[in-house]
Amino acid sequence: MRAIRGLSGILSGLLVAVAVPARGQGMLDHLKCHKTTDALVVRATANLRSELQPLYSGVGCRIAKARYFCVPVTKADVAPAPPNPEIVGHQLLDSYVCYHAKCPESPPDTEVADQFGSRRQTHYRTSLLCVPAQIVSSSPTSTTSTTSTTSPPCGAAATPQCSGTCPMGEACVNFGLSCGCLPLPCGNATAPQCTGACPASETCRNFGTFCACVPPGPLPCGDASAPQCDGACPQDFMCAPPIRLFLGSPPPPASCGCFAVPTPCGDVLGSPLCFGVCPSATPICADLNGTCECTQ
Repeated sequence: MRAIRGLSGILSGLLVAVAVPARGQGMLDHLKCHKTTDALVVRATANLRSELQPLYSGVGCRIAKARYFCVPVTKADVAPAPPNPEIVGHQLLDSYVCYHAKCPESPPDTEVADQFGSRRQTHYRTSLLCVPAQIVSSSPTSTTSTTSTTSPPCGAAATPQCSGTCPMGEACVNFGLSCGCLPLPCGNATAPQCTGACPASETCRNFGTFCACVPPGPLPCGDASAPQCDGACPQDFMCAPPIRLFLGSPPPPASCGCFAVPTPCGDVLGSPLCFGVCPSATPICADLNGTCECTQ
């Protein structure tokens, strides 16, 4: 039971938007996770930065044995009908391996909503870290021979999974009776290329750490120069130099990115994971001798 609770907690960012209304039938915006026996031995530590939800970041997190293998799925024929069918997610294209993880931080209690209802979640504890994975081979009968798996073209794939292949920048989606390729949504595209699809009046733009559809306008944050970082960001985000401390390696000094609007420098998590608002004269929030301070 603890493992299942942990899985729900670590995937909360995905589960807040997993319901599929009638207009989105066939969208792979759910994850189906399978408990597994994994022989790989992992002993690692990492800093985990949540740019959209800073309070859920973690410093010095320990990562150990893999516990689950998760694949994108479509949920249909839900009975009884869920109360919040309007909550939908983005198309998921990757499988995930979820490792046992432990971080010292405890995020605050939070009000959440998904397809099944709204409620307050309490007593958060990091228990899993899910990383993108690929199925490279299968061995149904022995360990001496393997059978490579090759996905068919999207048009020949079976519904509702639609696990076929598409040209780069497109995703294989379920049209009901058949599968077809559609342009990858902008929110699922990779920065800085940002080649995803947007509504006709908008453009997929680079915001440094993610891509988003925006109407024609000023220079996007990802194309601005640090430390000024005077580019545009979506509402409730700020354009700023990235955090200097992340996995022990400082990012390129000339880059900018959009980050959720935080409190003043150091008030979110504190040293050594320093970020927050600084004055223009000293725009970088950094760890200086164990204290978060604004510097140039």
